[in-house]
Amino acid sequence: MRGRVLDEDIRRCVKMPKMMRNIVVCAIRSGTDPTYRDVMALIDALGSESLVGNVNHERLADRIVRLHWYKQHWMQVKVAYMGHTGKHLVDKVNGQGGLLRDLLVVMCLV
Repeated sequence: MRGRVLDEDIRRCVKMPKMMRNIVVCAIRSGTDPTYRDVMALIDALGSESLVGNVNHERLADRIVRLHWYKQHWMQVKVAYMGHTGKHLVDKVNGQGGLLRDLLVVMCLV
């Protein structure tokens, strides 16, 4: 149908199992929206979606350093992270331990 967004149509489709709908919607949004993709990658690296909440420090550092070089996109990702989780990224990173924390906090502030 015209004027309707594919991911929203799939999200509302009751004929598909809920897990399948979530996977397809995430795949569509990740493929069409780089900001959404990077926010989900940060959330994954921070362990926010896992039951245990384990932070993968190497993956988190990789994501933040890569995004830091694209200033406009980095600002969009930080705003989208705040909108998605309701928390500032710098506060979440600052709550982590380790030697890498100081560098990542500075990169989040810039």
